Amino acid sequence: MERRTIEPRAGWQQTVERQGLIYPLTRYPDDSLRPYWDESAYYAFSLPEVEALEEVVEELHRMCLAAAEHIVTENRFADLGITDPRVVRAVAEAWQRRDELPSVYGRFDLRHDGTGPAKMLEYNADTPTSLVEAASPQWFWMEDRFPGADQWNSLHERLVAAWKKQAALLPPGSPLYFAHSAADELGEDLMTVAYLKETAQQAGLDTDWISVEEIGWDPLSGRFVDNQLRFIRSCFKLYPWEWLTTDRFADHVLDTLDNGGGTGTTLW
Repeated sequence: MERRTIEPRAGWQQTVERQGLIYPLTRYPDDSLRPYWDESAYYAFSLPEVEALEEVVEELHRMCLAAAEHIVTENRFADLGITDPRVVRAVAEAWQRRDELPSVYGRFDLRHDGTGPAKMLEYNADTPTSLVEAASPQWFWMEDRFPGADQWNSLHERLVAAWKKQAALLPPGSPLYFAHSAADELGEDLMTVAYLKETAQQAGLDTDWISVEEIGWDPLSGRFVDNQLRFIRSCFKLYPWEWLTTDRFADHVLDTLDNGGGTGTTLW
């Protein structure tokens, strides 16, 4: 693995914004702006290094699943701060029925110095972002600077394939909603959801989108509805479960939760 410095492209900020990365700068506490998208350096990997990283990531994923199994079977929820019995039951049921529930993608944050196996810092499989930059601007940057090169990234193709694979697990006859919080000021959540919606459409799914704040509750039917009073049967939410199960609609979420196989009226 080599870190190589390189001159950023002229007009790089406008370029990546056109490609969907509308948050290329980060504002620091001193009010200064610095590049979030930094193309002053890149990393080059050999094929054996890429293959080794792939093996490590697969092993880490298996280890995380084994940890989830242990938490459920040994009832270790309280050790993680999960004390609400209803949430515990919902998580345990979701694990037991996991083959009936859609699962599309997650993001590993790794520490790697090129001298040994990568170490996991975090596995975000609930609200993972960093998707837009990895799927679009990164590819176009490589095409601009190194047209004959390749990258260890087939993210877009794999997302489309994942939606196709999971389509049979989604409730039929209604669109798959994509939701983010309108409180997102940077636009990162919005663009992540918009990109995921696009990949689902390319997979042939009927889709719609809505902000979390627009999701309503119909007391007559006892179901979640959109802003046109249509039932929300399934929803990809870029909104953490720890918020969804503690906000003012938490009881409705748990009461109507579809945890696989039509066990409820809304699949989140």
